[in-house]
Amino acid sequence: MAETETKETEPKAHEDAESSSMEGTEQKSPKTIADDYMIPMSDGALEEWKDKEGFTEYAAMVAQGLYPSLAKQISAGLTTKILLDPYVQIAKKTIGEDVEPNWDDPLWQAALDGGDKKSGRPTLMSLKDWEMYLKTTPGSGYEKTDQAKAQAQAFVDHGESGTDTWDGSAEPTEAPGAPEQAPEMQAPPMQEPQKQTPSIQLPEGKM
Repeated sequence: MAETETKETEPKAHEDAESSSMEGTEQKSPKTIADDYMIPMSDGALEEWKDKEGFTEYAAMVAQGLYPSLAKQISAGLTTKILLDPYVQIAKKTIGEDVEPNWDDPLWQAALDGGDKKSGRPTLMSLKDWEMYLKTTPGSGYEKTDQAKAQAQAFVDHGESGTDTWDGSAEPTEAPGAPEQAPEMQAPPMQEPQKQTPSIQLPEGKM
């Protein structure tokens, strides 16, 4: 009898957990949900959704259109903010903790659609490429970091050292003690053949 009651209560507990999860999502304000999916909404539109259900599904649908490179993951139940958080953390690590994402800025948009330049289709950058992009793009803010300044100073110091070592930027000089190359053999200049004057023979008796 106890086993039967346990089997009957297990499905009910699972249903209650799912219901509680959905209620937790729906209990969020429309503004919070819009922020999670990173979709623009006016205050008036958010007020219209205040006492209505289904805003989460609506926000997810809009986000899939705004972020096509994330559409598959969003349709699986993940929010835009969660999906892009690793890119924000890489930016904070590279540029500074006080950096705030601005997904309307072309700099940040590159993370969303700059991963496949050959086909031109919007594809997410890899996190490694995103970090390198921030370090090499003028105006990203990386040039103001201590790391960038240290690298720039090291470059200047290396240029002022005046070392004669070959760094690959120019042809290397010939190493001392290298065997001399034999001079190239040149053919002697060609001389024009001398013209011979034909001798004239007089007939006998007329000398």
